[in-house]
Amino acid sequence: MKTIFSLFFLTTTFFYSHSQNYQGIITYKAISNSDNYILNLSNDSTKTEKIRKDLIKLFSSGKPVNFHLYIKGNEALFRPVVSHENMISTNSGMNVTGVLAGEHSLFYANLKTKERIFQYQRTSNILVNLSEIDWELTNEKKEIGDFVCYKAQGSFSSERFGFKILKPFIAWYASEISVPFGIAGFDGLPGLMLELIIEYEYGELKYSATQINFEPLEDVHIEKPVGRQTMSEKEYGHYVNKKRSSF
Repeated sequence: MKTIFSLFFLTTTFFYSHSQNYQGIITYKAISNSDNYILNLSNDSTKTEKIRKDLIKLFSSGKPVNFHLYIKGNEALFRPVVSHENMISTNSGMNVTGVLAGEHSLFYANLKTKERIFQYQRTSNILVNLSEIDWELTNEKKEIGDFVCYKAQGSFSSERFGFKILKPFIAWYASEISVPFGIAGFDGLPGLMLELIIEYEYGELKYSATQINFEPLEDVHIEKPVGRQTMSEKEYGHYVNKKRSSF
């Protein structure tokens, strides 16, 4: 076990042959920063003073959320951690960090079948086929814990599940861990993703790996999400926007 302080289908054949040797659990912590959005709210004359104050309070109180990435051979499942810390976050009301990070979501990937699926707890009858990400790899690198990680910049559409992405997102991956699995469906890099930064309209979201364990005490068990209806990511985005009255 290693502790850390503080594309996809184009390389399927390579990763399929190598990833069969991997079984492990990676833990991530997601945090958000909504300072810019709060500043804009303060100057938003289209909202009443009460609404502005309520929104500022909400976006100032985001709490960290933890996730696990389970890996077993060609399969991976990214999901929230069932923990006391996450339960406090959920029970204390809406947590902006959790909403942006996907604290009620599952992300499943299978290299052999080329499946990449998203499922949200409150629309669990719907399975969403995730869009492929267009990654630009760079030579920029930094150390994250014991690993030399390389920077990649990614983009696809301007929205994800109804949330606008303001600019290309940044990922850091460890090429020595030769699996293309990533964070919350942001995957497909030539190595395990250890950090991801996304600038949404509601604030910056950052996931960071805090623990890597490729020697779990128990066998890793992964279940593929099951639903009655399948949508594309774009279709699901339209569906969510119709359902969402306000945020």
